Amino acid sequence: MKKIICLIILTVCNGQYTLIHDGLVREYYVSYPGDAYGPCPLIINMHGFGQNASGFQPYAEMDQFALQQGIAVVYPQGINNSWNVGVAWDNNNSDDVGFIRVLIDSVAANFIIDLDRVYACGMSNGGYMAYELACHLSDKIAAFGSVTGNFMLDTDNIFDYPQGDREIPIVHFHGTWDNIVGYYPPSFDGSMTVWESIEYWTEFNGLDQESMEILPDVNLHDGTNVEKYTFYANSSNVEFIHYKVNYGWHVWFGQYQYIYDIHASEELINFFMGYKLSDFTTTEVSIDYQSDWGLVGLPLEVENPSYTELFPDAVTGTLYSFNDGYNSEETLIQGNGYLLRFNYAGTTTITGIPVTELSLSLSAGWNLISGISTPMSIDEIIDPENIIISGTFYGFENGYVEVDELIPGEGYWVRANNSGNIILMSE
Repeated sequence: MKKIICLIILTVCNGQYTLIHDGLVREYYVSYPGDAYGPCPLIINMHGFGQNASGFQPYAEMDQFALQQGIAVVYPQGINNSWNVGVAWDNNNSDDVGFIRVLIDSVAANFIIDLDRVYACGMSNGGYMAYELACHLSDKIAAFGSVTGNFMLDTDNIFDYPQGDREIPIVHFHGTWDNIVGYYPPSFDGSMTVWESIEYWTEFNGLDQESMEILPDVNLHDGTNVEKYTFYANSSNVEFIHYKVNYGWHVWFGQYQYIYDIHASEELINFFMGYKLSDFTTTEVSIDYQSDWGLVGLPLEVENPSYTELFPDAVTGTLYSFNDGYNSEETLIQGNGYLLRFNYAGTTTITGIPVTELSLSLSAGWNLISGISTPMSIDEIIDPENIIISGTFYGFENGYVEVDELIPGEGYWVRANNSGNIILMSE
């Protein structure tokens, strides 16, 4: 299936789509920024019990925050206007986790989506579903959010992937006067209460510190105020954030009829954009080098980018970048290429977080660059301004050789006819 690219400035590609999963026709609605040029982050926003996707889309008002930031939003439709989260009242026994998995692939097949930045959230029953996905779909979704929905811990939620090894960023919004999914104990349906969920997930993520701030009371007439709790650890970038809306009801906070000092859609987006799926996965890249001079690059995000750490057999003082001349360097930056000298041929193995996308700034003339964490053909490079001069990609192997593929950890010369940007990204 061909990918759909919308290039009309300040327009939005909206559409209703269907797919077949588990023998059922499943429906979803997509809002895609019309001026998107590169891959867009994707937010999956799920309606509450008894709602439908088409009505929930304008109700949540997420498009007005997401589209202007180049973020796509998909609104899936649950069977019987509900999501299967393991409670007696959900009126649904369908494979909703499998549906969302297929949904992500379907949206990515029709639109240009950054699969490293996929997020899931929902209201009420949809918030329950977001927690469900946190247990079973953390291999495809980076972070999760719930608005007025609790966590159902049952025997099915045993963390299919990655078997408890991945930290899970979560943001949870709840009103203390919620008359449907109550804020305080007891739980009406066997799910965890708000603070039970917080305790569970902070322990799961190893978050041992807490801060609280009272947010500005923007609307003095709505009878509410908001407390923001942040749970964190010095050894982790993951947070669990809880917005406690004092005297708030069972609503999508900030929606035009209910002004509660915050807008859930805006805060969800701010939270999500702090995470990528690759933040939670490490990989290894082995780089072969020859004796004498060679071209190298940094294919992963690493804690210590010093060349002496990455290439311990390199000759001291021989790392050079190029920018209208050669410059001595001590550390490597993703996307830059470098000259480096070795006394002997060998191999080094680098461990770090994969780099799935790079935007490189080229100058007119020769540039020394490197690629991402996976091999990619030079034909896959996005060159919107057509600045790359054909046939000018050169690697080094006992001399300079023309190449048609960028290998992780190797450096390359390329010539541009003008200054501008190019984009490297994995499929």
